[in-house]
Amino acid sequence: MWAGELDIPIILLAQLKESDILFRYPNSWPNANDIYGGGSVQMNADYTAFIHRPEIVTARKEPAENAKDRAEWEAKYASERGQAFFYSDKARGSAGRIRREMIFDGPTMSFRDL
Repeated sequence: MWAGELDIPIILLAQLKESDILFRYPNSWPNANDIYGGGSVQMNADYTAFIHRPEIVTARKEPAENAKDRAEWEAKYASERGQAFFYSDKARGSAGRIRREMIFDGPTMSFRDL
């Protein structure tokens, strides 16, 4: 309503419901339903986008040191280090969704093109 009347973009930063991301979805990619108050955001937003860093989700699923799947987890975690994705979940009136792979640089807390 405001954005359309004033002809300006309004950007909302929101927190995700972490438990949903880590445990409900096997691939752990968030969507608008995972935002606190997501129903309202999803209904009113013209566009929703996310930055997803797979290594964060994988790190939180770390098995015990002596677990038999530890080596598999370590390989997956190593392959995801620095990986990030910017993607749209909803784009009202748009031709489609976008997905762009990026690199995350932890020491500078920045993203750059791959």
